[in-house]
Amino acid sequence: MDSKGRVAVADADSPAIRVYVSDGSTDAVGQFDGHSSPVLSLAFNEPAKTVVSADRSGVLEYWSADDYGRPPARAVKFKFKMDTDLYDLAKAKTRPCSISFSPDGKSMAVTARDKQAWSVRAFDFRTGKLRRKYDESRRAMEDMLASGQLKMDAMDLGKKSAVEKELEVSTAHFAGFVTPQGRFSV
Repeated sequence: MDSKGRVAVADADSPAIRVYVSDGSTDAVGQFDGHSSPVLSLAFNEPAKTVVSADRSGVLEYWSADDYGRPPARAVKFKFKMDTDLYDLAKAKTRPCSISFSPDGKSMAVTARDKQAWSVRAFDFRTGKLRRKYDESRRAMEDMLASGQLKMDAMDLGKKSAVEKELEVSTAHFAGFVTPQGRFSV
């Protein structure tokens, strides 16, 4: 929800995103039609006054929270998506699960499920360029433990491994990129 009391709602079975005012009205005040498959995640970048939505095919779209069209020119430093890395998820044939922004709106993190493993992609929001991809898979964790790059006690390792095994076989769609105080850095 933005400061004007608007909330964007994605349809589970179509690419439609409708915007409503939180006054109890059932009539949409706007709609974004930039996707070609159902939207799985969306988030509002308050400092940039821009919404980012991600669909089932891995496509990320930036759009204006005010008129539901192109993002504000001051918010981004690209004219064409082909000049960005916003197709990275689609190229990897992965599904986005959540989108998060740094408090200043300059960085964006997208959590995705890549071939039964989790990853976090960190982007420069304004340029749409990928800064780094973090492999959050159990195998990556085990490799880091074996090489000494990661230290973890046996109890925590057992818990994390059990959760990862459950997530690997789950068909549920999970959202959330959580850090202390709601912040992240790249």
